[in-house]
Parts: sequence; structure tokens; C-alpha cells
Amino acid sequence: MTSPNRRITRKRVKIPVSELQLGMYIAELDRPWAGTPFLYQGFYLYTPEDIRDVRDVCEWVYIDAKQEDWTESVEKTISMPSGKKTIRIEQPRSRTTYLTKIPVSEEMPHAQQAFRNTRQQVFQILDGLRFGDAIDVAATEAVVAECVESIIRNPNALLCLSQIKNRDEYTAEHSLRVCLLSLALGRELGLLEGELQNLGISALLHDVGKVRIPLEILNKPGALTPDEFETMTSHTTQGKQILIANPGVYKGAVDVALSHHERMDGHGYPRQLQAHQIAYFAKIVSVADAYDAINSERIYKPGKSGLETLRILYDCRHSHFDGELVDAFIKTIGVYPVGHIAEMTNDEVGIIVASDSDYRLRPQVLLVLDKHHKPCRERGIDLKLNAVDKLGKPYRVKAIHKNGAFGIQLETYLAKGLKIRR
Repeated sequence: MTSPNRRITRKRVKIPVSELQLGMYIAELDRPWAGTPFLYQGFYLYTPEDIRDVRDVCEWVYIDAKQEDWTESVEKTISMPSGKKTIRIEQPRSRTTYLTKIPVSEEMPHAQQAFRNTRQQVFQILDGLRFGDAIDVAATEAVVAECVESIIRNPNALLCLSQIKNRDEYTAEHSLRVCLLSLALGRELGLLEGELQNLGISALLHDVGKVRIPLEILNKPGALTPDEFETMTSHTTQGKQILIANPGVYKGAVDVALSHHERMDGHGYPRQLQAHQIAYFAKIVSVADAYDAINSERIYKPGKSGLETLRILYDCRHSHFDGELVDAFIKTIGVYPVGHIAEMTNDEVGIIVASDSDYRLRPQVLLVLDKHHKPCRERGIDLKLNAVDKLGKPYRVKAIHKNGAFGIQLETYLAKGLKIRR
């Protein structure tokens, strides 16, 4: 169990240019700025071309990073003259996370393109599998790479887009959302770009076995009979068979398709694995899969709010899900999830457009309705900067609602890139 006492510090880290990733902030070069092609002393890596430009000039650079240090209590079995004894020891742990600071408004156009391309690819995969076609591995890898790049630059953009849901296209859009949620969690966990790519492929394909489940069972409005439940759970083994038949797919995706419904307490399916037997990516996808399933509205059930869903995941730590991954996921999504509608204590209403994991109770909000719930000129506020209203009172979130609340359609504002109207 991880100690809650974590020490977080900001620092500059020297790294070779081979390790540069999109979204990083270049704070210092390995040579004087004068004489280089860079106009500014300090800049973000927005595109792959930016990375190539730095690599052409430098061998190493300094970037902004966050250092987390904590102690972890673990059990260890030792041999003694009287026999084996289990003791608990404290082990120091640390993690360095590179900071990326591209504003969500600047990332949104790239995220929208990645979202559209990946959504289209998911539909093509599922439709093709129903007719016996093979998965286009190259096209699938390409769209996931787009999502990975966007998540690295700023995860809030794609997380915001994931709030747009069509109940009648659940299976395909669920696969897309689980991919995005898994990538955001993987970013929070400090996974490298290549690891995120493999995780994204695994998450996108985790439910392909459902193409072999009858629609009357997938969409049944009432409780499943024992036979129907057995058929439903077979989507895990069906998914394994489908992916094995497509040898170009990342091999780890096979295990994720098979194991994303296994549980930490050994009561999952299909193999009742113990926690240590479940693949790490399957544990990640399991959390993202459950969050979206609980949070989404279906034909047979209403979706729960983001906060209720996180509470359910938290209550299932260590039984259904890996506890540390749930903690990291809650930090990723935040108490006030991006894309939700925020009702403020002064009755103004806005859209949550960004959430800093270090300030979970103070998101950035795009105000779109006044205190009478009438459309107003959009205005962005950042609660971590102690924004105040016209009366000088600090803004606070009173309640959060799903897309569509107060007549606000997220799609309308996403079409403008969540930018403030001038």
C-alpha cells in the first residue's frame, strides 16, 4: 500500500534530445541561444518538426519536470531459524514526470482531428470484423499515434471530446473512450511514448469480441439470464481469438482483450486470475472500461455522474481494481472532470475545460451562461488563480452536470475550439 505522504517538487531535468516528446518545454540548451535558429529563449515542442529542429542543433537540453518522492510499505518473507517470517518494510520510491503546458484551446483542433480519425477507424474495425475482414493494423496504429501525441501535449482536449456520447453507437464509441481514458491514465503514470502507443492499441481493441455477441443480449433492457450472462462474458475469449487471427496486432492486446474483466480478488472472468497474474495494461484498461461503462447512458440504464462513478471505483479499490491505478485515475480525471458543465455558487454556468492534477478542486471554466442562465459573452476563469465575480466574490463550483444540462451542448463550443469569443 502506498503512503499518502508524497513530496512533489518542480525541477529542470537534463535529457538527451533522443528522449524529447511532444509538449515538453525546452528551458535551456546545451549551448548559448545566440547562434541557434530559435527565436525565443524557452519554447514548447508543438510538432514533430520542432523536435527534429532541436535534435539537429543540440545533443541534450534542460526541460521542466515534476519529481514525486514517497515511501511504499511492502511485505517481504525472510527465512529464520524458527521458519519463514513475513515482515513489512518501507521502501523509498520516486518518479519524474515531464511537464507539458500546451493550452487546451491550442490543442483542441489537433485533438478533434485525432478523435474523428480514431472514431472512424473503430467503426471500420468492428464493421469489418462482422464480415470476416482482417484488422487494418497500419491504419489502427496511425490513429492511435495521433491520440498519443495529443494526450502527451495536453490530455484535457481529448478527455473533453470523450464527453460527447451517442447512446445508439455505444460499443464503438465506448472502445474509443476507453482508449482515450487509458492513454490519459498512462500519461499520469509516466509511461513512455512507445508504451502509450501499445496501451492505446490494447485499449482500442479490448472489446472486439463483442462483434460475436448477439445484439439482443448486448442491448437487453433487463437482467441477463445465466445463459445470456455466460454468452456475454464470452466476449473476452472471442476477442482473444479475433486478435490471434490478426498476427500484425500488438501481442499484448490479446491479453488485454482476454483479461480486462479479471479482478484483484480473483473473482473476475474468464480465468479467475489473482492480482499478480493480471497484465499491467489489462489492469489499466479495466479501470478505464469500468469508468466509462458506469458513466455512460445505455438503453437499459442511466449513466451516473462523474463524481458518483469515481466514488464507485474508489470503493472497489483492491477488490475489483488495482488500488494505485484507481488513485492515479482519480487524479487524472479530477473531482471536476473536463467536459462537464459547472454550476457556480453565484449561479453562473460554464464548461470545465481544464483540470490541473495539482489543483483538483480548482479547474479552469469557460463561463457561457449568466446568473439568470441566459447566454452571455464567453469568459474564461481559472479557479486556482482565485478568480472573482463582478461582486468581488471568489468563484466556486456548486455542482457539476453532464453535457446537455442547462441547454448547453458541448459540441457547439467545441466547434469553436473552446476559445473565448472576442
